[in-house]
Amino acid sequence: MRTRISDRQDIEVLLASIKQRTGTDWTYSHFENGHSLPYIAYIGSGQHSFPAADTVYWRSDTYQVELYFRYKNPALEAAIEEEIIAAGWSYEKSADAYLDDEGIHLIYFYLS
Repeated sequence: MRTRISDRQDIEVLLASIKQRTGTDWTYSHFENGHSLPYIAYIGSGQHSFPAADTVYWRSDTYQVELYFRYKNPALEAAIEEEIIAAGWSYEKSADAYLDDEGIHLIYFYLS
């Protein structure tokens, strides 16, 4: 695994490769007028850094990638995970969550 010094362009390159492979649309934060499922939204969630001797030797932006869907699709999830790994990101994945008010499911991928 390579060390990442990431920025917004890195995450958007990853999401473009996921769209090319799976056809899943993506946006920053949210779609203004809703969107057909499944889709991905992402937000910046902070930064990891390694400070020492009055300087920062290493930093990496972190992102929360959210997969919204109505029906479980293990093949889609696997494709997303494979693209994340191929792009050099490390990640944690949440359990499925159900959004009662919207009647859809959500999985979080925490990338760093």
